[in-house]
Amino acid sequence: MTDYTKTTDFAIKDTLTSGDTNKVIKGAEFDVEFNNIATAIATKVDQTNTKNFDTTANLIASTGSYSEGDYLTVSDGGYTYKVASSGATNNHLVTAGSVKLYVLPDQHGFVPLRAMNVTVSDTMTAAESADNVATELQLLLNEGYDVSISGFVHISANVDTNGRQIVGTGKRTSGFFCSTAASGITMTDQGSELHNFTIESDYTAEVLLTVGTGVQGNTSNDLTCSNLLVQNAAVRCLLVKEYSNWGAVECTFKRSGNRTGSAITDSSRATAEIRSVGYMTDCNITGATGWSLLLSYPQDGSWEENKFIFQGGRIHTGAEGLVRFVSYYPNGRQPCIFDGVLWENPGVTGNPGVSYSGVQEAIQAIGPGAEIQIINSRKATMRRATVFLSAQDQGVIKIDKVPPLKAQLLGGSAQCKFANTILARTVTFASGIYVSDPGVLVDNGGTIYAPDPALIPFTTTASFDSNQWVAVDNYREPGTIVADSFPEVASDGTIDDYSAFSELIEVSTKKKQPTITFLNKTFVRSLLDGTSTTSVNKNPSGSTLSLTTTSGEYLTNGSAIEVDTASTTATANINYTFDVEEDLVGRTLMLVAVFAYKQVGATFGSDGNVKATLRIQEVGGTCFPDDSRSENTTIEESVGDGNVTGFYRAVHMFQPITSGTFKATLLYDSRNVSRDDHLLLDSLDLWAVKSSQGGEYLVSQ
Repeated sequence: MTDYTKTTDFAIKDTLTSGDTNKVIKGAEFDVEFNNIATAIATKVDQTNTKNFDTTANLIASTGSYSEGDYLTVSDGGYTYKVASSGATNNHLVTAGSVKLYVLPDQHGFVPLRAMNVTVSDTMTAAESADNVATELQLLLNEGYDVSISGFVHISANVDTNGRQIVGTGKRTSGFFCSTAASGITMTDQGSELHNFTIESDYTAEVLLTVGTGVQGNTSNDLTCSNLLVQNAAVRCLLVKEYSNWGAVECTFKRSGNRTGSAITDSSRATAEIRSVGYMTDCNITGATGWSLLLSYPQDGSWEENKFIFQGGRIHTGAEGLVRFVSYYPNGRQPCIFDGVLWENPGVTGNPGVSYSGVQEAIQAIGPGAEIQIINSRKATMRRATVFLSAQDQGVIKIDKVPPLKAQLLGGSAQCKFANTILARTVTFASGIYVSDPGVLVDNGGTIYAPDPALIPFTTTASFDSNQWVAVDNYREPGTIVADSFPEVASDGTIDDYSAFSELIEVSTKKKQPTITFLNKTFVRSLLDGTSTTSVNKNPSGSTLSLTTTSGEYLTNGSAIEVDTASTTATANINYTFDVEEDLVGRTLMLVAVFAYKQVGATFGSDGNVKATLRIQEVGGTCFPDDSRSENTTIEESVGDGNVTGFYRAVHMFQPITSGTFKATLLYDSRNVSRDDHLLLDSLDLWAVKSSQGGEYLVSQ
């Protein structure tokens, strides 16, 4: 119902001087006025047959008779009702006198839920035991009405927005209590909106807020929500299904998975799971017994619009980690962008919190289609997580403007690292595995499978169901991390203190390219360039050192160091001692070894593989860590007798504390076994990586 408001002040035109252009009365001005008047008249209630009641309860209790088309009003709330025909079946209410009524929208175009004569409580606690209002709410939404809510109500079924809006008065003053496993709110169709209220359960409702249907061709577009508090779900506070286009602003998604006192009751529950294109701005995701945020896209990559952006806000307090992004779709990476995010407290569930020993890396990118881009992060506090960034199974993480990395000594254990690159973990298939997210990989008869993201969560049965799984053996190699620099570090609040760190990085060896790249780095010098064996040591002791100039057995400088392992049962390595000058003390240094293998005999290694790692040790100088190595990587090859594999890159980092002598060791097979293959070492180089502690190392030209 619109009031008429005058747009043009015609009287003031009489005071203007002749010739003033504003003195002219224009037809367009009259047109605006008459349109406003027509709108006001058309939307006003006909007062010729109207009755007013003090409350909705009094209206419903009335026994009076009214004619179809009459209007009834309620003073408490300002609600207006229109009398329906006696044969109507789509009416909203019926009075004690059998008069059927429609509730009319208010002046803002919304139907107040209170006008439906439902129980609306002043607190969420009171709403828990109130009558269910899901039927009345769904009726309004199905008929195309936008709905407003003031206060708290109880729903025991799922409510579908059907392209309409639900608007509250604020997170502290309005909301829904969801009392059954299936209860919650689902956003579907075009243009659904949710604003300014709370959706809450007592860990009974499985999914509190669902976005989309997950059906291709039934795409839900322009779904938006703002200023929501969604908390205490059994499985997910937020689930965004495939083929949706959605966004959230200033929303908090908080606590999934039940916990009792100091124990987790329902483990591996994610606070939010997103499977489609969308954005979140200034949002807060926290309090999971599993991952705070899960990301996955359709397994076949059939929808090209997958891109997720999380800007500002905070992701924190996930028992297993903060972000896990899984995509085994190989034909194009699907980026997820995190801009200006605060990362905090992996390994706990909330305040007062439950510490969880099963915490993994804080941020994971898993699979060839997974790419995480991180820029302008404000802080990264690791709490219980051992690693900040982890790229697995060809996943990629790119990070620019690396945030300060803060770790804690927990129980006296130094455990934190900046990054690792590894194979995604697997479990042997068995009955009773709770497949909580798309990163739960199983080994079934020697084949590695990832679950179909559209089907999770589920629990395995005794028989392997191939419809639930996708084979991912082809993608089982370490991922890649690209960083602009190495971060500032702190232990228990003290800057430049590594006491809560076990290493700087622990990355795998990979063919053709290193698994970690720093964009801001300076070449210091080549320790070994493949042209000399002077001062080079090797093991087994019976092996021989030589130089090879055979084409294909080196990359640079026309030769490589060749080591014959002599079929001795021992670890196989080559090592070199070098000096670090005072000018490099305090800087973040990186060793890069480039090498290949020449297979000898029918079998590569002792049984088809070797394990390679790059090690740095103190000799006369001191460094952090004092003795550490890169990820011990399994390399499987079968190139045939006399043939050469591709060239691998092994990377490791350290920070000199004093100048002096250090030893670099390439263990090209770290196992105590016998093998015949030869090592071909093309180069071993030393780089200085830009870091907050050491700055940028500049070499005069």
